[in-house]
Amino acid sequence: MKKKFTTVQLFTIVDGRLSTTVAEAFEILNHVCDLSLMTSELPVVFDYIKMKNPKWFQEQKEKLKHIANSEFNVKNSEDVGFQVLINYIKKNCNEEVEIPQLKDEFDTSDFSKYMNEHSLL
Repeated sequence: MKKKFTTVQLFTIVDGRLSTTVAEAFEILNHVCDLSLMTSELPVVFDYIKMKNPKWFQEQKEKLKHIANSEFNVKNSEDVGFQVLINYIKKNCNEEVEIPQLKDEFDTSDFSKYMNEHSLL
């Protein structure tokens, strides 16, 4: 199953800085993991997604790196002021991207075990 999210919405997941609302971050992560997550699970889910490194994540990370390099002459999106980068994306390249669920691309049978072993509670 796929769902569309904008580049600005995905920025939160890929870059780690909150670019929209917490509710939208939950919406993305709930979709990607096909769950209804709790707040305490978010950091662990972020790490799990980074570990799986899905294609859409790689593409969005590369897109942010390219913007940072070509438009702001720095190596990483983290080196660009947050609001400057978000404003640039909103104005120039905030297209929708279809994001699949992790289970559609990867074996996620280790997800529960990963969540339990890395729980912050």
